[in-house]
Amino acid sequence: SKVLFIAPITSCSVHTGSGQRTFHLYKSLADFSQLDLLLVPERGSGVMSDLFPQWFAERFPLANKIFLLPGQSAQAASTGANGKLSRFARKARTALRSHAKTYIPDDSSIEYVKNLIDREKYDFVVGRYLPATSRSGALNVNGLPVILDVDDREEKVLESRISSRTTPRLVKFLLKRQLSEVTHKSNELLRRGNHIWLAS
Repeated sequence: SKVLFIAPITSCSVHTGSGQRTFHLYKSLADFSQLDLLLVPERGSGVMSDLFPQWFAERFPLANKIFLLPGQSAQAASTGANGKLSRFARKARTALRSHAKTYIPDDSSIEYVKNLIDREKYDFVVGRYLPATSRSGALNVNGLPVILDVDDREEKVLESRISSRTTPRLVKFLLKRQLSEVTHKSNELLRRGNHIWLAS
């Protein structure tokens, strides 16, 4: 069988629990299938284009092909005082924006993944984390089975932060709004998966 494994770049380090889970899934899939890897960068972050694809090819040698999802807006990193202000502004925008939008793919991503699936003739897709899988556009492709490794549901992470005594009241207010949006959106998207497994 031929499989497309979708994973966020942020879960590719073997020095984290998330990265170790990604690696074990990738290795297990490669044991019984012809495996291609599609990496999904975070929106608004650099994607280490100067290191791609060599850096990932060295860490995922069992992958037949490695692709990087295009269409993700990247921002150059800033340093110094301006860099600190820029990072603070990004954090503020993240807290205030509609968090459910992080699940929505842009048109170029949907087109890229549809063309990739048509060209490579995959038998099924395995998606690591719901936001990255959804943002890749794979859940918008009809007729191809998608297996979701949801792992930690974002709702549980938000609930934990809201219940924490160390979280400021204003942040809790913003997180509660995010929780409502994320719960609604993730429940909608989970129904598109053919098979799902969870860690929480």
